[in-house]
Amino acid sequence: MAILELARSFEAPEFTEAYMLVTSLDEGICDKELRSKGSEYVDAAMRVGWKFETVGMLIYHRVVPMSAMADLVGGFSLKMWSILSVWAHEMRETKNQPEFFEWYQWLVDRLRERGDLSNQPAYLANRSWRELG
Repeated sequence: MAILELARSFEAPEFTEAYMLVTSLDEGICDKELRSKGSEYVDAAMRVGWKFETVGMLIYHRVVPMSAMADLVGGFSLKMWSILSVWAHEMRETKNQPEFFEWYQWLVDRLRERGDLSNQPAYLANRSWRELG
């Protein structure tokens, strides 16, 4: 049930709007560059980051299985982190908040450790799948 609710949360219009803004940014954007884009971009970065912060915590507490989340949005979470990581690290330092997006970074680290995230879309990576029975 938790994975279903998680999947639905990624379909919310607010998250979709945030996704569109964040994916238009360059990888490794810094705080100054992000703020120069306008408050809607900062808000979008916060929304995306908090979403994955929650996902990381839910996985850590074993509410959501890592394998299901990795299939659902694993590659996406890595892509968003490649855009937001420099900004997140700057926020930790300038705001003296080492816990800023701590669970998001934890999630990214665990996904990288898995090493099974393919750059191929599911229709290619799983083309040999067959129904049991």
